[in-house]
Amino acid sequence: MQSGEGNLGLEPRQTATCSLCLVQFAKYTCPRCNVQYCSLGCYKSEKHAQCSEDFYRECFMTELQSQKISTAEKSKMMEILRRAGEEGMEEEEGGEGECATLEERLAGVDLDAESPEAVWNKLSRSEQEQFRAAMASGHLSSLIPLHTPWWRVYLQRSHGRSTGEDLVEKNESTEARGSGTDPEQ
Repeated sequence: MQSGEGNLGLEPRQTATCSLCLVQFAKYTCPRCNVQYCSLGCYKSEKHAQCSEDFYRECFMTELQSQKISTAEKSKMMEILRRAGEEGMEEEEGGEGECATLEERLAGVDLDAESPEAVWNKLSRSEQEQFRAAMASGHLSSLIPLHTPWWRVYLQRSHGRSTGEDLVEKNESTEARGSGTDPEQ
């Protein structure tokens, strides 16, 4: 077999050891600093951090510069950043200010018409975390009033009974008396 036949006419690969871990064979070469490495783990390692961080930074900056941003998008982003800054200040202040802002934010919201996601997005991160914690602890169930069926309310008002249980007891006692007698009587 001639040199290069096994790899489709390309030069045979040299079997160098990874310059970063010094254990495995190097399969790759960094395009920036030409160091040979064996895996993504080695590429991202502390020994190669400066080069890889510079590479990621350049990619990010190139992508950022290539994006054309309209004036509307810029103003929308500025509004989001302004709100995030205000929320950060509110979280630092805490107390009554936070409740007032929640009331203000939910003042114009029709909870029956809005989607749950829309209402959820109006909450700050800390409020969302507090809600999740209250849900996990079972505290929310104590805030929901117990439902009283309409027939119990009706019985209380019309017959002065607290529940329909006394009617069930009366029916059971009648059936118990009737079961001991002869059906032909």
